[in-house]
Amino acid sequence: MKTPILKAAWLVLTPAVLVAAVITTLVAPWFRHRPDLGAAVLVVSIITTSIWMLLIWLALHRLVFQLAALWPPPSSSLSKPEAVKSVPRFGVFYTTCDDFVSESLLSCIRQDYPEDAFKVIVCDDSREPGNRASIDALCSGQERVTVVRRSERSGFKAGNLNHSFKLLQADAFDWIVVVDADQILSSEFLSRLAGDAAAAPEHAACIQAVPKWQEKSMLPPSGPFQQTMDEDACLVLNRDLPWRSHAGFYPCLGRVAAVRASAWNAVGGFPECVSEDYAFSMAARSKGWVCIPAGSASLCDRGPRDFAAFVIQLSKYASGTSELIRYGYFEFLRGPAHWVEKLDVSLWLAGYASMPLVLLNLPLSAWLAHVVWQQQLSLLPPGLASIFVGMTLLSFPVLVSVTDTIGGAMHRFFWTFAIYNAALPGAAVSFVRHFWKRPVFRRTPKGNHPASSVRTESCITVLVGMTFTGIAFGWHSPFSLLIGSVAAAQLLFPLFQHLHASSGTGAVARTLVWLPGIMFLTGVLDIWLRGSC
Repeated sequence: MKTPILKAAWLVLTPAVLVAAVITTLVAPWFRHRPDLGAAVLVVSIITTSIWMLLIWLALHRLVFQLAALWPPPSSSLSKPEAVKSVPRFGVFYTTCDDFVSESLLSCIRQDYPEDAFKVIVCDDSREPGNRASIDALCSGQERVTVVRRSERSGFKAGNLNHSFKLLQADAFDWIVVVDADQILSSEFLSRLAGDAAAAPEHAACIQAVPKWQEKSMLPPSGPFQQTMDEDACLVLNRDLPWRSHAGFYPCLGRVAAVRASAWNAVGGFPECVSEDYAFSMAARSKGWVCIPAGSASLCDRGPRDFAAFVIQLSKYASGTSELIRYGYFEFLRGPAHWVEKLDVSLWLAGYASMPLVLLNLPLSAWLAHVVWQQQLSLLPPGLASIFVGMTLLSFPVLVSVTDTIGGAMHRFFWTFAIYNAALPGAAVSFVRHFWKRPVFRRTPKGNHPASSVRTESCITVLVGMTFTGIAFGWHSPFSLLIGSVAAAQLLFPLFQHLHASSGTGAVARTLVWLPGIMFLTGVLDIWLRGSC
């Protein structure tokens, strides 16, 4: 199948051009004119500068797409869904593995859609008898519901889906709607999706539903941590992705995605890896298919319910990316995708690949800053501090657009700065580890199900935080406050596990979660006001 390739390059090229300009006008002259402090300082300077330039490129790449999304992308074929000429047949595949949420499954069943045009398949990988019994009790007597189980759990979620699809007739559905265990569909979801499917081009393999704020009323109340994660999911789907269908690579992210049955067959199902959704997008693109955003079908989704669930999810994303780079990325680069898509995918995956580099770069930068500060020299070109300040300020309009208020934007910035840096060591270890070892299944806790233990991650993170604290004090410089902000987040890891709680410990955690971000902004402003480091 040949796919018409219409990709604008300016959004992908703008960050690269800006970074090249910074290197040419600020970094290169600064290297040429600084005094010789020895081979060790020169080598470390080159390493840290290279890592900082990469991190700035990755941050700018995401920021440019987010800022562009403040304006609607060019009209697409799904901007106004066409009238449905024939009723699409939907197979709603509800996936669960000991994380069953009855409200979610019921929302799949109670669809305002012709009864003979959709069927619900419960892909149940649960091992706990209680979960199996609950599913059987709810599905008993439901004519449109089929429960599918298997004797082994190979291939993670992808294996679960592929097994269920192969077990049923291949021509039973036009589209396969993948729903996670805790996701809730509005009663008119399939009706809306039918219009989107009618408007979708023939080479559309996947229609990705996006969150709409008006749908939030369908969800049960959540705590402050989950609300922050809800905003984070909306930031990705409503700000990072919209322009990618026009000027980048638009992936399937598995959050209530509808996959065309013929594309599923052409690709051979979901690749059986942790990041099966993104892997499917790349495999489908290599065969001439594309993924597109929904025009009207929207999802009701929840972020991780607490900090422990977030840590597990982020580590799973990191290990999945590591596996994806080894098994699918280079094949995708050799495929027929547009070069704009290939560059966009490379930078998207590099966001997780950069996590170990961030941990490496912090002590290297601290040592280098200490050495040059003792010599009364600048660590960075003065203009680079202004770039950091500018990028931080530019991110706030995007956050306000997601949270609706300046206070909400500040809340999200400070909370996510702390929790992402606290989860960084575990995710970095997970990424590096799974370059040599395939990931194992680790369930993200949902609903009222018991949380998995993050004791190992907690011990590792606190040790890293203690190390960074010692570095901040031992190698004193203006950079100490920046590395100290990361260390503070990591030392608070055990306390962050109570961010969702209504107890006194939870209140203390919700107060101290602001500390790392305050330290970071103070450090950046201090360097900026000094004009050097």
